[in-house]
Amino acid sequence: MDSIKSFFQGSVRPLLIFLLVAAVLAEGYYIYLLQDKIEKRSDELKNISVQLQFFKTEREDLKANLSSAKNTGDADNENTPAR
Repeated sequence: MDSIKSFFQGSVRPLLIFLLVAAVLAEGYYIYLLQDKIEKRSDELKNISVQLQFFKTEREDLKANLSSAKNTGDADNENTPAR
């Protein structure tokens, strides 16, 4: 009976250590994948931010051009609204 008990104690301990090491490695790999995903999303957000800033400045430029075109329009021009 003692030999069976010592056999299970001797073989279970390395198995538990192996499972613990495997779990730690799997968790590390999962964290690595999450970091990569976060970096990709961060780059996407930076690109979107740059595009939004570009569109905002372009909109302001077009708005200024439209305002100056309305102010300098000819009164005889049919496309210019009468004031």
